[in-house]
Amino acid sequence: MHFSRDHEWYQISRITGPTHNKLGLKFGEGEGSQPTIEALSVGDGEAKIVAEVVQQQVLEGVAEANAEFGTDYHVAAIRYVINDTPSSSVYRILARFLIRHLTQQGAFTNG
Repeated sequence: MHFSRDHEWYQISRITGPTHNKLGLKFGEGEGSQPTIEALSVGDGEAKIVAEVVQQQVLEGVAEANAEFGTDYHVAAIRYVINDTPSSSVYRILARFLIRHLTQQGAFTNG
């Protein structure tokens, strides 16, 4: 896992052999509104991932991490790559790892 930060965006990327996924999250105050979703594309590949699925997975992952770590993170915006490797649970896992990294005061590279 690679963790980076670009201003208010916290990013995590995972590359394991032929699979690759990148997730960016921006956090805000309070619950109630749905996060905005920014779908990025790398190269000419076709879209493989549906925004609603990413959103659902991210929100579930953040809720699980908040419960586990006693935190209160609220997702304001989600950024993902539409032609990354599809998965039924990877964005949930990435969101949890990102919150865990934040709570453990892990290092973030720039960019």
